[in-house]
Amino acid sequence: MNKIHLASILFLVFAFSTINEAYAKTPDFYGASGVLKEHHLSLVKALTYSLEDEYLSQANYDVYIEEFGAIRPFVQNKVAEKHHINKLLSLFKKYNIDVPTDIAKKFTTKPKTIDKAFSQATKKELDTISMYSKLQSIKVFPEDILTTFSELKMDSYHHLKKLEYKETNSLH
Repeated sequence: MNKIHLASILFLVFAFSTINEAYAKTPDFYGASGVLKEHHLSLVKALTYSLEDEYLSQANYDVYIEEFGAIRPFVQNKVAEKHHINKLLSLFKKYNIDVPTDIAKKFTTKPKTIDKAFSQATKKELDTISMYSKLQSIKVFPEDILTTFSELKMDSYHHLKKLEYKETNSLH
C-alpha cells in the first residue's frame, strides 16, 4: 500500500510540475513566437504580435527585478520596453486597430539564479530581433510601420549588448 501511495504522489507531483512548466512557456500564438510561426502576416497581426512581445519583455524584466533587485541592465531594459509599448500603441491608434489585452504575466517564469535570468533575457531579445527582422521584410506595410519595426529591432540589439556585457563582466 505504501508503494502505491508513494507512486501516486510522485505521479501527481510530476503531472502538476509538467503542467505548470508548460503553462509558463510562451504559446505559439503569442508575441515573437506567433510572428515566427506564421507565413502570412496582416498589418493587424504584425502589430498585435509586436505589442504582445513588448508586453512579454516588460513582464519578464519585472520578474527579474522582483527576484534579483533593481540591477542594470534589467531596469534600463524595462524602461525601454515601456517606450516600445507606447510607440506601438500610437500605431494602433493611428491605424484604428484594437489593442490586445496585456496577458503577458501568465507566460513568465521566475528563474532560480541570476545566471538563468540573464540567459532567459538574452534568448528573449534574440527572439525579438528575429521577429522584427521578419516583420521588416514585409514591404507592403506602411513606411512608418517598417521604420518602427527597424527602430525596435535596433533597440533590441542594444538590450542584447547590455545583457551580454553585464553577464560577461559582472557575473563570472
